[in-house]
Amino acid sequence: MGIIRSQGIKNSIVTYIGIAIGFVSLTILQPMFLTTEELGLTRILLSVSCLISSFIPLGIVNVITRYFPKFKDPAKGNHGFLGFVMLFVLAGSCIAGLLLYWFKDIFYQQYHQESPLFTAFYQWILPFSILLAVVSILNTYCYSLYKTFFASLINDILVRILSIILFSLYFLKCMPLPYMITCFVGIYGAQTFILLIFMFKNNALNLKIDLDFIKANNVKEILRFALVFALAPVANYGIKFLDGIIMGKYLPLSLVGIYAVMTYIPSFIEAPLIALEKIANPKISDAITRKDDQDLQDIYYKSCRFMMTIGGLLLLMIYINAGYLLQLMNPEYRIGLNVIYIISLSTTFNLYTGTNNAIVYNSSNYLFGTILLLVIMVITLVLNEYLIPIWGIEGAAIATTIAGLLFNFIKFIFIYVKFNLQPYDFRNVKIILITLLCLGFWMLLPEWINMYVSAMYKSVLLATVYLGLVYITKSVKVSEIMK
Repeated sequence: MGIIRSQGIKNSIVTYIGIAIGFVSLTILQPMFLTTEELGLTRILLSVSCLISSFIPLGIVNVITRYFPKFKDPAKGNHGFLGFVMLFVLAGSCIAGLLLYWFKDIFYQQYHQESPLFTAFYQWILPFSILLAVVSILNTYCYSLYKTFFASLINDILVRILSIILFSLYFLKCMPLPYMITCFVGIYGAQTFILLIFMFKNNALNLKIDLDFIKANNVKEILRFALVFALAPVANYGIKFLDGIIMGKYLPLSLVGIYAVMTYIPSFIEAPLIALEKIANPKISDAITRKDDQDLQDIYYKSCRFMMTIGGLLLLMIYINAGYLLQLMNPEYRIGLNVIYIISLSTTFNLYTGTNNAIVYNSSNYLFGTILLLVIMVITLVLNEYLIPIWGIEGAAIATTIAGLLFNFIKFIFIYVKFNLQPYDFRNVKIILITLLCLGFWMLLPEWINMYVSAMYKSVLLATVYLGLVYITKSVKVSEIMK
């Protein structure tokens, strides 16, 4: 846990700085610089491109995490593993281009009525998707090399700062909308270039494929694993982005923009898990490869308990301050308060289940994980198609939350059955009870003087009560986590 703890702390710092920048950008600056329709355009363009980008690598992202330990040899350029990976990106880009061309008319029919501005920028979906796919490959490769800090710095901070600069220039009328969208996509091109330079300087950019070594390491197994996982990332991103994409069919882009802002706020809750997974996933893959059951159990158990403690506190802070935050924004955004509350439950439960993704998808049972992702994506699709026309943005939030809860619950059952790992005991129950008690206490607290004072005194009081109860009841032992 030493490497995980050290880099996890650094990643957490970067992630939270990035979230803070993103929070200021998405909840304050973008609503000021962009109309709700323009904001919705950038969000739905990003969502669709992310979904397609998850297909382009043809499952090779998961191959990096699972098989890179066998190829890792800096003296030999890691046997050209990166070049081997990029062949999949090239093939996937060609397939994605053909599919986008064939389904262009259907796309226009679905989105032209409610989101005509989106259809006007259809041509940017493919290049945007390719850039996002390459960024995903390079990030995962950096994580496998345990060089997570720089990649996190670029992803979480630089990209957001460049976005703020771009939207500021657009607000100042330095460029028309088409140029702004071009530069918006170009930011991710700059991210790709910077990552390539970083890898080159660290002698990790070797594209010359060592075919003999790949053949000697059962290339058929690697290809089979990649093909099985080709749809898994699509399903994973589908679970995350389908709500916004489907919303564009039934609701105006302005509501898509409002929904994007509301769903970003609960991302504060998931930040610790995202930071932890960047370094924990390769370590779990390595533990499974070495068949080190004790190391696997150690990471899984501690991640669940530690994440539960953090998740409960962050959920409490979101519930306390969400209403006050929306009062600072344009009145049109206030219809999204319930979206924040609903999505926060899903993100908190995700923290409660720890690093379960890495265990499922780096084990020999990865086929089950792929099927599960596809099933959950279908459930997400059906729920969104049914609930959005009825309840609008709240329907999308409910659909996403139900799918997320079901997904994590099934992964928990699977890990228990296949690995005999069950990380919960009465200490976890105490954390849940403490969280519920504090939420109940929050509902009883009166307003005081003004919303700023109310937000401050409620946050400080309930954080103190929460952490105090966790300490008094010995729900988490700090010494155990820090080992």
